[in-house]
Amino acid sequence: LSKLMRDIVTGSLAAQQEYQKAIEDIGIARLLDAKRVDEDTSLRESRAMVRKAREAVQRMREKIPEMQAKARETIEKSSLSDSTKRQALRGFDASRKQNDAVAQESVDLESQMIDGLSEAVEFLGSHRGSWSAVNGQFEFTDQGALDEYEAIRKAVDELGKKQQALAAQLMQRQRERIDQM
Repeated sequence: LSKLMRDIVTGSLAAQQEYQKAIEDIGIARLLDAKRVDEDTSLRESRAMVRKAREAVQRMREKIPEMQAKARETIEKSSLSDSTKRQALRGFDASRKQNDAVAQESVDLESQMIDGLSEAVEFLGSHRGSWSAVNGQFEFTDQGALDEYEAIRKAVDELGKKQQALAAQLMQRQRERIDQM
């Protein structure tokens, strides 16, 4: 039973790491790089990055119930004794609702962050005359534009902190499950 559950949890961790790699490969960390945005005068590259990030979030959102169904099926088809299998399924089903909620909340936060980043990019595009890229930073000539941009960034940063804390909590729970097995 412990090997079976360890394999299920490990599969979940692998899916999360795969998602993180996909986001990193898109280059989302560079989305608001001042020099990159300055050179992307049409915002074509920026919008493509946002679109790809949204697609990655959607794939992860769709993958959550698939992973849960696969995990349950793995338990059902295992060679465990009937009583051990029933016990494992009861435990799985009992924690599934909470695990699904945490995973969905994490994906929702990630989606909101992407929306916020998109808002920042669109803001920069529509206020091109009020900023310039200086030493890798946005330098605004209009205080109102600076204040609005900083408010957008602050909101994205807060979502990022929440998402990172939730992801760390989820990873820790899964590691604890592995250690308990």
